[in-house]
Amino acid sequence: MIKAKKSLVFVLCALLVVFSAILMFGCNEQTSSKEIYNKLDSFVADINQETSFIENNQFKEFNKKKDDGQFEEIDSNCQLLSKIALDFIQDYYFNFNNLNENYDYSAISSNLDQAVEFFNKTQQSYEDLVQIKEGSTSLIYNGFATKYQSDSLDFLKNIYNLALSVKDALLNDIKIINEDFSEISINEANQYLDCIRLDIASDCQKLLLSSYKGEKFSDNSIYLSASSILNKIYNVQYFFITEDSIADKQEGFVNLKDVEKKIKEERVNLEKSLNNFSMYNLLVNFNGNIDQYSASLEDAKNYYQKIENYFASNKILDSFVSQISNLYSTEK
Repeated sequence: MIKAKKSLVFVLCALLVVFSAILMFGCNEQTSSKEIYNKLDSFVADINQETSFIENNQFKEFNKKKDDGQFEEIDSNCQLLSKIALDFIQDYYFNFNNLNENYDYSAISSNLDQAVEFFNKTQQSYEDLVQIKEGSTSLIYNGFATKYQSDSLDFLKNIYNLALSVKDALLNDIKIINEDFSEISINEANQYLDCIRLDIASDCQKLLLSSYKGEKFSDNSIYLSASSILNKIYNVQYFFITEDSIADKQEGFVNLKDVEKKIKEERVNLEKSLNNFSMYNLLVNFNGNIDQYSASLEDAKNYYQKIENYFASNKILDSFVSQISNLYSTEK
């Protein structure tokens, strides 16, 4: 009996030592604020290299060649989406520098690793395209352009994952904004604009890049509405007014925050619909016939209605953007 007790004590002590070692190892492996800053800084530096496929946070050579040899832009929506997300990362990653606290940066770190991987892949596609550009026929050029476009869209989708994880850390951990708006400065108001602009652009990219597969559907009302919303939110300007003037808008920010909460609730339904329903399949594979699509996808009509309500018919998102634009107008 005594030997058994000693053995049990020995086993428990051994387990405690092992557990402590694992705990210490886990703590040591946690990415610090300084390390995440350095990783983001290195990524931003790669993007801004002269040889990069990114210039002013938009895609270079994002064109296809027409039969007459002239070039036309693949999709201006992709360029706006790229600029909004990359602008956000470049404008805000410095907040992780010189922080005394460390937080859970696993989401940022994972998304950043993937962003680097997709960046390198897209960079190679871009270089291949540039190499064959001169003298190539439209058929050959567009083959390389299609590969570059596909890789660019994969890169862009991941950039939104990265930008949103950065935003979440800034709001939830570092708390750069007093979100109840009991008081608000010009700087906080502009930071809030950047955050909600990113969220709205993210809604649009999920529709335009995933559901529409990055293709233009210029005769489709939902596509046109989402494109319009994206342009509107991009064009909302920062405040350049005095602190006294912004105090007059404080109630407007409280009201806007209440509307944002409702948008977040609607976004849950939207994401479920976008994860299950493809606008591309509806328009291309089923010629826009929702009844035919419903025969192969249960709840197709319900998914479609939620997407349409959010972006087009009930203008849930468009109304929110209009309220943002009105609030950020310097006119009284």
